[in-house]
Amino acid sequence: MGTGTFVGRYMYEMELTLAPSPVSPLAREVSGNLICTDMGGSQLYITVAGTIQYDPNARTIVNGSLTRCEVVGGTRRFATATGSGTFSLLANVDDSGVDGDLAFGVAVTMTLR
Repeated sequence: MGTGTFVGRYMYEMELTLAPSPVSPLAREVSGNLICTDMGGSQLYITVAGTIQYDPNARTIVNGSLTRCEVVGGTRRFATATGSGTFSLLANVDDSGVDGDLAFGVAVTMTLR
């Protein structure tokens, strides 16, 4: 659950796909979708893409700022939403590399017509 300045309190669903990156063996290309649903049931759709990087010095930290974060519409009060912004990701993973905590931040400027 989160709080957005214009969206208000909302629930979110996020689906991200990771793929090997040509940047580094420790990097992954990320793309996916974020759906924010406000308490009234209106949904805001956001697409994200970019690269995350494992930090070998920190051993358990993965972070990245995704280079593409676009508002691509929604339902009801967000049906005409457009805009763009930033998406950041920080993960603390355990020694297995697959379990841990994930934090993310989204900051977008959007227009409703």
